Amino acid sequence: MYLANLWGLLGLIALPVIFYIHFYRRRFPPRKIAGLFLWLSPRQQSPAGKMRQRPPVTLSLLLELLAALLVTLMLSDLRIHDTGRYRHLVFVLDSSASMAAQNQAGQSSTQRVKDFVQEQLTDPKTHLQATLILTGKRPTILGRTASEPLEAIASLDSYKPSLSSHSPAEALSLALDLAGAQAEVFFLSDQLPPEDERHRQLTYIALGQPRHNVGFVAAQWRPDYSLAKDQIFMRIANFSDRTKHVQLTGRIAEQTILSRTITIAGGAEEKMVWKAPSGVEQIRFELSPDDSLGLDNHIVMIKPARKVVVVANLFPDGPVREQIDRALSVVKNIRVVNSSQSAQLVIAPPQQFEPTADDRSWWLLIGPLSPKYRSQGQPKNMVGPFLTEPTHPLLEGVSLQGIIWAGAAPARSDLIPIVSGANIPLITRVPLPMGRAYWFNLNMERSNLTLSPDWPILVSNLVELRRAELPGLSRRSFRLGEVIRYPRRDPLSHLILSGPQGADKELPPSAQVYLAELGTAGIYQILSDGNVSQRFSLNLLDDKESDLRGLVPGRHEAELLAGSFELAKGGRLSWVNFLVAALILLALLWNWYLNRRSQESV
Repeated sequence: MYLANLWGLLGLIALPVIFYIHFYRRRFPPRKIAGLFLWLSPRQQSPAGKMRQRPPVTLSLLLELLAALLVTLMLSDLRIHDTGRYRHLVFVLDSSASMAAQNQAGQSSTQRVKDFVQEQLTDPKTHLQATLILTGKRPTILGRTASEPLEAIASLDSYKPSLSSHSPAEALSLALDLAGAQAEVFFLSDQLPPEDERHRQLTYIALGQPRHNVGFVAAQWRPDYSLAKDQIFMRIANFSDRTKHVQLTGRIAEQTILSRTITIAGGAEEKMVWKAPSGVEQIRFELSPDDSLGLDNHIVMIKPARKVVVVANLFPDGPVREQIDRALSVVKNIRVVNSSQSAQLVIAPPQQFEPTADDRSWWLLIGPLSPKYRSQGQPKNMVGPFLTEPTHPLLEGVSLQGIIWAGAAPARSDLIPIVSGANIPLITRVPLPMGRAYWFNLNMERSNLTLSPDWPILVSNLVELRRAELPGLSRRSFRLGEVIRYPRRDPLSHLILSGPQGADKELPPSAQVYLAELGTAGIYQILSDGNVSQRFSLNLLDDKESDLRGLVPGRHEAELLAGSFELAKGGRLSWVNFLVAALILLALLWNWYLNRRSQESV
C-alpha cells in the first residue's frame, strides 16, 4: 500500500485533539434538593465547570479515534500496489464530418470506430491503458491520458465527429509525443492516407465504406438594397455516378416557402439563384430524401446586417471632385456627405489632413505628399511596371497597366508602401494611433489614373475595407471551419458566445475577435449583458467531406512495434470511504445512546 496524497496526513492532528478533549468533562453546578431518595442510584459528584480528569477508555473514544484515523487515510488517498505488465494504447480518432456517413444498414463509421476501440480494450488477459485523441485544428484529449479501459470506453459517448476537412498532423504528433517508444498508436479514420504521409510507428485503420451522396457545397445570402428582394446563391452537388432527383425545401419557422424538385446528373452540380421574400431574416433549406450523410442536407441562412459607410468628399468643386463622385456612384450601400464630423471614410486633399490622437476616422488623401511627410528630392513622373504588395486587399482586381503616375514626391521612411516605383511610395499607408490613412501620392490633374478601370476598383476596395471594420459581422452565414472576424463596438464590454450545444464561452476584451474553434454546425448567438447582440449560422459546406466515393476500408500496420512496460499501479480503496462513514455514524449513535441512558438514570 501507499499514500497518493501525503498532505492528507495532516488529519493525524485530530487524534491528539480528540484525546485531549476527553480529559475534560462539563458538569452542571450543584443544586439543593429535598432528599437523596430522589436519586435511584448514587453517582460521583463532580465540581461545577470544567476540570481535568483522566479519560476512561470507552467505546465512544475508541470509535472517534478510529474514525479520525480512517478519515486521514481517505484524505491521503490510500492505494494498493498492483505491479504487472501494461500495454498503453493511444487512439487518434478522426473528427471529420464524413465519419458520420451511414451504410445501408444504418451503421456509421463513427460506430465502427467505437466498436473497434471497445474490442481492443476488452482483452481480459492483458492490463491495458488507453488515451483517446480527437483530430482538429487543435487536437483534443478525450477524457484522461492513460485511463482505465472502462473509463476510456465511457468517454467514447462524447465522440461525435462533425468538423470540416482538416489535417490530422497535429493530433498524430501529439499522440507520438504521449506514446513515446512503449505505446501503440492507432489512427482510426474512414480512409487511408497517402503512403508518403504515413508514419512508421502508427497503425492506420480505415473503417469507411464508399457511398453515394448529394449535399450542399456552397451557399451565400447577398443583400441587394436596390432591389425589392435579396438573392440567395446555392450549389448542390451529386457525388455519384447516377442521376439523382432531390426535393429542395425552404422553410421560415414551420411555413414552407419553397418546394422544388431538382435533377442533378451524376458527378455534376446544380447552381441556383433564389430571391428571398422581403422582410425575412432566417431561412432553413433542406434536401430530401435523406441519404448517407445527413449533415450536408440542411443549411440555415441568416440575412446579413446592412452596413452603410458614410463617406465625406472634402474636395472643392472641380475635375478631381467629379472623378471621385463618379467612382463613388458605382459603390453600393454608402452615403456621401460634405462634412467629416459624422463620416467613417474621409476623402480629402493633403492640406486638410490633421488627425488627432483619438481620431478613429479613415482617410483617403489624394495629392502629392505634404512637407511633413516628404523627404528630400523632387517629384517624379513614372510609368509602370510598379512594385506592388500583391496580398493587400486594396489592390484586389487592380492591374495598374498603362498608368502614368505624375507628381510622386519622395516620402519619409516610416510610411508603409503598398505600391511603389523608383523607391518612391505611390500608394502608401500613414501610421496613425487609432484610425487609418491611405495616401495616393500623385498629381490627379496630370495623371491618367481616373481614366483607367482601376480607379473605381481602388475606391470600391477601400470602401469595403472600411465596411469590414465597422462593428458587427459582415455576414451572418458561414462555412464550418471558417475563421469568423467580429469587430466590436466596445472592446471592454462583456460578451458571451452561446452555441447550439449550450456551452457558453466568454469572448476576450479586444477590438477584433476571431472565432476559429467552432466545430459544430448550427445557430450561434453573441450576448451582450444578457441581450442578443449578433446571430450567425455555421453550415457544413465542404465538398471534400460530402464526397464519400473514395472511402475504402483498409489497414496499414506499424513498422516499429511497441512493447509492454512494468507499472506499479495503485487502485483506490473505495471500501475505506464506506467504513469511515459507517464508523462515524456508529460513534454518533453510541454517544446518543449513552446520553439517553444517562438522562433516564437521572
